[in-house]
Amino acid sequence: MPMAELRDHSQVALLERQEKPIGDQIHESERALGLESEYDKLLEASLFIDKSFLSYALITGVAKQPERVFGDKAWADYLDGRLFAREYGRKDLTPEFIIGLHKKLTQRSDPEISGQIRDVDAKASAYDDPGKPVAYTTEQVRAIEQNPQLTFLRVPPKDNDSTTGFIIFPHSSPIAQTREEITKDLKQLCEWFNNVKKQESYNPHIIAGLLQHRLISLHPFGDSNGRLTRMLMNWSLENDGETPSVIDNPSEDILTDEETWISYVSEGSKKYKALKKKQAALQEAGVDNTNALFDLGIDKAFYEYIFRYLKQTPPLPTRGDKHKHQTYEDFLADFKSEMNSFQEYMRTTSTFTFGNSSLEISHGEFITPEFMEFASSIATQALPLELKKQFFADTEIYRGGIVDGKLDDDNILQMFLGYIGVGTGYRSLKHSHLAATSLQKVNPQDVRESMEYYNKMVASSYLQKKHPSIDNPYINAPSPVRDLNVTIREHMVGGEAIWNSPFASTSLDYGFAKSYTNNFSAPFAKDAQHGVLFKVKLPKEGTVITFGKTFNGFRYETLVAGSLQPASITGIEVFDRNSPHTNPSLSAKRVETDGKVSIVVEDRRSKFVIQRTYAYVADDGRFELASEITTEVLSTVPVKEPTPFGPEIQDLLDLTSKLIKDYESPFKYEKNYLIHENLIFNSKEI
Repeated sequence: MPMAELRDHSQVALLERQEKPIGDQIHESERALGLESEYDKLLEASLFIDKSFLSYALITGVAKQPERVFGDKAWADYLDGRLFAREYGRKDLTPEFIIGLHKKLTQRSDPEISGQIRDVDAKASAYDDPGKPVAYTTEQVRAIEQNPQLTFLRVPPKDNDSTTGFIIFPHSSPIAQTREEITKDLKQLCEWFNNVKKQESYNPHIIAGLLQHRLISLHPFGDSNGRLTRMLMNWSLENDGETPSVIDNPSEDILTDEETWISYVSEGSKKYKALKKKQAALQEAGVDNTNALFDLGIDKAFYEYIFRYLKQTPPLPTRGDKHKHQTYEDFLADFKSEMNSFQEYMRTTSTFTFGNSSLEISHGEFITPEFMEFASSIATQALPLELKKQFFADTEIYRGGIVDGKLDDDNILQMFLGYIGVGTGYRSLKHSHLAATSLQKVNPQDVRESMEYYNKMVASSYLQKKHPSIDNPYINAPSPVRDLNVTIREHMVGGEAIWNSPFASTSLDYGFAKSYTNNFSAPFAKDAQHGVLFKVKLPKEGTVITFGKTFNGFRYETLVAGSLQPASITGIEVFDRNSPHTNPSLSAKRVETDGKVSIVVEDRRSKFVIQRTYAYVADDGRFELASEITTEVLSTVPVKEPTPFGPEIQDLLDLTSKLIKDYESPFKYEKNYLIHENLIFNSKEI
C-alpha cells in the first residue's frame, strides 16, 4: 500500500476506533500485537518505560497496570505506534514514515505537537526544571562534544573545565529554516540507512543503534523523540529477524559515543531474549508473578515486609501528568540503601569445608513472592532449568522420619505430587491438624502461610534491631510474630514449643537423616512400621543453618521454611521395621528427560529387586504405571549410599577428645556449640 493510502487508511481506522472508550481501544491493540498475558504486556512495556519507573511501579504496587504508568493515552499511543510500524514492514525508511510514526505516538497524549517537526530551538536541561542546567560526568561531556550534531553549553560559559550545562541540539535558526534544515537531515539519514540495508552484509545491531543515536541527536520533534527513535530502532531490529532491545537507561543515548551505544543496543537485545526465556519458564512452572520476570522478587519482598513501614511511597500520576523524576530517583536510592543495609545485617553466607571441597550456603534472607507462587503450584513436576538455578542449589539435603500407616507405591508417588505431613514444617502441620508422622496431604496454602510467617520473623528481627524507634508492626500486631532466634532455639530443643516453628528440619548429612528414619525405638514410633527418607535439592530461599545436640550426638541442620517442595524431591527411601536387610525396602528416584518426568521405584520386599516406572500424565496431574520388570539383582545386595558430607560422628566420649572449635550461629544463640575438628564452619554472626 503506498504511503499516502496507508496514511489515509490509518486515519479512517483511527476515527472509527476513537469512538470507543480508550480501555477498549487499548485491549484491541494489545490483542492485535499478541499481548495476551500480564507477562506479555510488561515485557512490551520494558521497551517503552524507563527501568526506574517500571521497577518502581512493580515493587510498590502503586499502579495496578504498570504498563500504563504514563497514563492510558500514552500506552494507547505506544501500542498504535507499534502496530503502525509493524504494518509498514520492511519498506524503505522515509521522512514521511518517521513523521507518521511520531503522529501515532502522540495523537492522544500530546496532540499539539503530534507529527510536527519542531520550529524552535531545542536543548536538554533538568527534566523537572527546564531552565536548570545538568551536572554531567567528564565522560558524558566528552561523548557530547564528540557528537557532530550536538553542542555543549557550559555553565558558567567561560569555565572550560565545567561539566555542568545544557546540550544544544542542531538547527537553532529562524522557524522556517529550522524545519527546512531538519527535513533535509531526515532525508539524508533515511538515504544512509536505506543504502546500508541494501548491502550484502551488515550488522543489524550496529545499523539499528546508529539509526537511533543519530536521530535522537537530531531531535526533530518538540517531544517524544526518545520513544520514537527507540521504536524505530526496534522496527529495524525486528525487520532483520532480531529481537527488540531492552535498554535500562535509554536517556543515556546522547550521553555516550556511538560505539558504546551500539553495545548497549546489542546487550539489550540479548536481555530481551533472556526475558522471553524466563517468561516461558515462569509460565511453565505455574508462577503468576510479574516481579519475577525482572528479578525484582527480593525487592518486592523487602518493600512489602519492611520498607513501606519506613518511608511513605510517592504516588505515580497515571493521567498523563508530568512525572517528577527526582522524586522517584530519591525514593529508589533510599530504598536500595536500606535494602543493602538489611542484606548486610541479616543475610549470611556459611562455608563448610571438608578437605579440598567446600560448600557455600546463603541463608537468613526473605523468600521471594515468585518462590511462594511456585511452592503453591504443586502441579509443577518438570521444573525448567532457568528456575532450577534460581530456586535451588546443586546441594542435596536429607530429611528422615517415621510414618504411621502402610506405605506403598501410591504413597510414594503422592509425596512427589504434593505436600505430605512427614515432609512438612511444624507450623503448617499445626494449621492442618496433622502429626509429623502423617502421610496425609497438607494444604499448600498452609505451607505458604509458614513462608510468609518466616518473612515476618526476619522483618521483625531487622526492624527491632536496626529501627527500634519505629512502631514495629509485627510485635504490636493483634497476633504478635515470635522472635526469630527464640523460635529457632525452640525448634532445636523440641517439645511443645516446636509447633510455633515454620521450619522442617533437614540435614546435609545422609547418615544423620537415615538415623531418624530407622529410629523405631523412639517413644513416638512404637507402633510405626515404616520410616521414610527424603532426598531434596537445597532451596536457596527460606533456609537457616544451625547446629545442636541430638539424641545420638551432634549434628548440623538446615531448617527449611514451609515444607519440602515436591518438585525439588530427587528421591525417597522407605525402611521397614522388620526388614531382613539394611537396604531400603522401597526406593524411588525422579528421572527427567526432555521435560518429561518419571518416577522409578525399586521394590526390595521380595527376593529379587522389582523395578516399576511411573510416567507423569500432565493432563491428569498423576503418575501412571508405564512398565514393571523383575531384575536378577538380589534384594540383599547393598545399595550405594550418598558420600557422607562430613565424617561420621563417633560416640560422645570419642568426640570430646577431637572437639576444637566453637560454633558461631548465624542467629545469635545464648550458647555456643562445639563442632568436629574435620569440619570448618565459618558464618557471619548477627
